[in-house]
Amino acid sequence: MKRLLTILVLTELLGVAPRAGAVAFTYESEAELTAPLDADGDGRTDLLLLDRASGVRQLGIQQPNGTLAWRDPSSTGLDRIAWMSVGQFTSGSPAGGFAVAAPDWNEALLFPQVDLPSLRLPTVGIGPNLVTALPFTGGPVEDLAIGTAWEDPPTPGRLAGVALGGGGASLLSGPTPEGVGLVQGNALRFGATGAWVLGAMAPQADGTADFVTRVPSPAGDWSQGPIQAGLPGTTRWAWGEFSAAALPRILLHTPGAQSVSVLGVAEPTPGSFVFLPALSFSLGQGIERIQVIPATGGDLLLAIFQGGVSAASYDFDGTHPPVIRQTFTPPAGLAFSGATPFGSGNMVLLGGSSGGAGRSTAWQRWNRNGAHHSLASAGTLPPIPANAARPDVLLFGGDPKLQEGAPLLGSLRAGDWSLAAQFVGPSLQVTRASWQGSATGLGPSSTGLLPNPLPSPDGLFPEVNQQGPDSSIAFLAPPLSPPVQGLVFSPPAGTYHLPSATPLLVRVTSGMPGTVYVRTSLSDPWSPTDGVTPIELTASTTLYAFLQQEPPGPVGSARYLIVNAPEIQPPPSTDANLNGLPDDWERAFGLSDPNGDADGDGASNLEEYRAGTDPLDPASKPSSTISDVHLLARLPEADAPAGTLCTIAWPATVPGAVLESTPDLTPPVAWSTVGGPFATVGAERVYHQPAATASAERFFRLRYQP
Repeated sequence: MKRLLTILVLTELLGVAPRAGAVAFTYESEAELTAPLDADGDGRTDLLLLDRASGVRQLGIQQPNGTLAWRDPSSTGLDRIAWMSVGQFTSGSPAGGFAVAAPDWNEALLFPQVDLPSLRLPTVGIGPNLVTALPFTGGPVEDLAIGTAWEDPPTPGRLAGVALGGGGASLLSGPTPEGVGLVQGNALRFGATGAWVLGAMAPQADGTADFVTRVPSPAGDWSQGPIQAGLPGTTRWAWGEFSAAALPRILLHTPGAQSVSVLGVAEPTPGSFVFLPALSFSLGQGIERIQVIPATGGDLLLAIFQGGVSAASYDFDGTHPPVIRQTFTPPAGLAFSGATPFGSGNMVLLGGSSGGAGRSTAWQRWNRNGAHHSLASAGTLPPIPANAARPDVLLFGGDPKLQEGAPLLGSLRAGDWSLAAQFVGPSLQVTRASWQGSATGLGPSSTGLLPNPLPSPDGLFPEVNQQGPDSSIAFLAPPLSPPVQGLVFSPPAGTYHLPSATPLLVRVTSGMPGTVYVRTSLSDPWSPTDGVTPIELTASTTLYAFLQQEPPGPVGSARYLIVNAPEIQPPPSTDANLNGLPDDWERAFGLSDPNGDADGDGASNLEEYRAGTDPLDPASKPSSTISDVHLLARLPEADAPAGTLCTIAWPATVPGAVLESTPDLTPPVAWSTVGGPFATVGAERVYHQPAATASAERFFRLRYQP
């Protein structure tokens, strides 16, 4: 008996699934998405945290002693993530996986397990913004609901069911139109033996929101369930199964408000559900978020208060006012940014310097101990490296080494350093290595298959970091973002000074097969454009476009700021102070320093004047003729000067190239011009970097100087 008691206590402390057959709930903050899952299939709850802006996921693996061991941050390959859901997606393995939706990329990806390559989910519509694990086909793994938000009005939303099996995903039926794009989608169960439905918020045009439920059929069709309309537009929701409630309770709250509204569920006839009139309970201070901590005998409430300054747990039976159990204070200098249930009434509290408005940097494991929680362990999260969301494989529409101006058509994140890449059928086989820390450097290489983000591998040339045994390149910019598959906005986004009533003529084209669709507002219908007939803009506008293929390309956008042209009066242009800037140009833009950079785009005022660009708009800057030039670093040649550490080389035919270097890439970066000596060797311009330098590291770049 004593041994059995010990086993029961360990199970309570370590945390297991709160309820048989439960589907994990995804909670969101402004910066992050969090959910519990069993990532390694060992029966213990782990923590998945996703940075929405960068698409980098962090995974805390629960150890036998209950603490968390954090894996290195890893990119999902997408950024600007709208939603995430976790679930059981592979038969024959207890390890969980997750799915993400990124509307700007026009993609939803499934990671069947956290360490397996991603699978692109079927196309449902334009702008997938919701993906939710939801068991409805009765198969051995969970299914998925996928929603979109950027279709044509009056039904811009779509909702579809996707079944998983056999290593793939299949669309069950035609997507169901929705009046709006649904958000905050999570699985909801009406009773312990009831079927799972989709619960979500439906933002309305008048600034309010409805809480809606959608009931799936095994065939993937959707019907409308109970609705609670007219809620504040910022309402968030959760649900729980509480001790005195035969059916679940829906919890609704608005960030900043002191009260939480509780919707009861009734079943007037078998299989038919309705919402009861809402109950309202005040917690006495502004609420940042409400979360449910599943527990045997009845779920608990957790409230994180406004600004993350404190949190509190409550006993709640679903009917009477919540009764406070315990208050929690974040570590010094931090604010609570979120929480995750950890099974058996246990939980993990997350914290960061900006609370829910920023990334989490610390965690605390709290175990339920009777009427209270006790702090079991704590620690910090590994920082997300600056390069964690940058691509390491670029896909060009031509060999960039042989074809000047070969277009960049796609980018992928395979690891921290790519060594080789080639297409194997429709997939891209990449050999990559991961960063093991400053002491070890890159670890052993591995080879895996990645999905091609483009419709076909035909004509694509992959570029990797490792160019050869003694040369390599690093993709420092741009950060991971959709290359919009060859879309060209002409003229480019920027500020344009136009005479009154003169439209700006814009064309959007693509060098790839397919039809380009455009619109000037997310509330307008998409219209095809032939790339010849211009789009006339008479006011400041954001223009959206995508290339209709199978699957559709990413959604690109260009912001055009249209203002009246500045009045420049005679006499003819003079330069009284002889600084190279005409006086009328200085008066028009309020600038007089030729070496200044008013818009911070890297081009001086004098360079902007000579190029005819806007010195006050960072998006309008002199074009560079070296954007596609590879700067190579390699071991010194046999005839290099004595004491040479490495050779820096670039094509000798490139005009206006200025070599610059810096010892550190930590912002603000201070680049300095390399004084030489330089030499022209064959078709290359070379510089020999001396081994005796004051810095252990040095970075180089080329700058275009007209």
